[in-house]
Amino acid sequence: MTSIPSALKFVPAAVAAAVALCVDTQAQVQFTEITVIDLASTANPANAEFLGTNPSAVAWNGSQLFVSGQNNSAGASAQALPVSLVEILNPFSPTPTFGPVFGTIQNTPPVGRGYLGLDIEGTTLVASFDDGNQHPQGIAAYDLNGAQRWVKTARGSCGVAMDPGFGTGPAAPGSGVGFAQFGSGRRLLQDTQSGADIYNTTNGMIINTPEGTTWRDMDFDDATGDIWLREGNNVIHGVRSGGNSTAFMTVVFDQNPDADFIIQQNVAFCRTAAGSFVMWNDRSTSSTNQGFFQTVMVMSPNGQMLTSDWSGFSPNPGSAAYDFSFHSQSNTLALLDSFNRKVHIFAVSLVPYSQYGSGCVGSNGLTPELSGAGLGTVGSTLTYQLRNGVSNGQAFVLLGLGQGALNLYPGCDVLLAPILPFSLGPIFLDGAGAGSTTLPILAAAAGQSITAQGLFVDPTLPPFALTLSNGLRLDVP
Repeated sequence: MTSIPSALKFVPAAVAAAVALCVDTQAQVQFTEITVIDLASTANPANAEFLGTNPSAVAWNGSQLFVSGQNNSAGASAQALPVSLVEILNPFSPTPTFGPVFGTIQNTPPVGRGYLGLDIEGTTLVASFDDGNQHPQGIAAYDLNGAQRWVKTARGSCGVAMDPGFGTGPAAPGSGVGFAQFGSGRRLLQDTQSGADIYNTTNGMIINTPEGTTWRDMDFDDATGDIWLREGNNVIHGVRSGGNSTAFMTVVFDQNPDADFIIQQNVAFCRTAAGSFVMWNDRSTSSTNQGFFQTVMVMSPNGQMLTSDWSGFSPNPGSAAYDFSFHSQSNTLALLDSFNRKVHIFAVSLVPYSQYGSGCVGSNGLTPELSGAGLGTVGSTLTYQLRNGVSNGQAFVLLGLGQGALNLYPGCDVLLAPILPFSLGPIFLDGAGAGSTTLPILAAAAGQSITAQGLFVDPTLPPFALTLSNGLRLDVP
């Protein structure tokens, strides 16, 4: 590393005092569609694979895919219909097939009733069913061949999720099948194998917030036991402190209005080797002209909104009724589009670095750019890639500990706050004005943020003969 170039030696104290900005990131989570499964045939009562008028929930373990259905008939066509579960066999085949339906519940009332949640762990599939009241099969467990193991009388309107408990191992304190009930500020828990009550509405883990108790879905971080919930259209995070306790509950996404009476507001916690993120569907209305990219949200666990690269995925508008099932071992996501009756499976990658802000136009008419390559994790090496500089020129990579904005000259901002007194370089650019340098990520950087910005020497550009790139933020997992 070299000391900071003299042209910017006046900057550190000023930038340290700059106000940090909340800025948009770019392409932190990358989704690449592997396959899509058409579920249209499951909506026809005349077909053997009939699930209900619409598919409602999905569970995925990297090789086996299960979907459930609901009854969405309404108006003049409203009728009592059965709803069911089914495994989609050979999901990666060009012609997936359907296994026999199971878990069928007859005479479901119309208008959005049916199965509202699925989860899978090991050899157990769990399902939640809601007909508007307590039901003898409100919460149920099956083996992966469709044989029912146990049932629990409940109203399964909050979905259902496998709770890893607090600690490690399959018998960690507080592990089991978790769910919640309208009107109760607690997480209920059933024994995974027997279905016996472990915690109920009188002694379950407190998950209350001022937003209310119209629970719609839940998921857990398998590594920490933290709980993620939908209360209406809100997103809530509980930091686990014990088998049956949280240290605190936080409303991460506070929607106004809460849209408490809209079903299929779902959430998924997704952990990868490079870090974690949370997905949910922002569903404040059930209208059928909502755009996918406006309603599917991706966020870091600390509440920072992330942008996503969907690799050309172009879905039709829908009702924002999406469900998610992430498999961490294969880094794949099953996404159910209820309105369009499809399941999409994506390969998922998360890079813990992202671009922010914008650079300053150079004398060549181009805006320099700084991007990253590599895992971004401890023990790896992050490559800083620079482009759009002056042909055969020089550049440096400035480093900082946060994001900021200090005007260097009109139209050009230093985006680091505070800026560190050393830099990477000089970097000798090629004839196209591109070059690169590397930064080893040491163990001491774990949990820290490192920001960077490219400084390009531009001899004919006033007033300082230099220009700057966008910023690049690395949040080391």
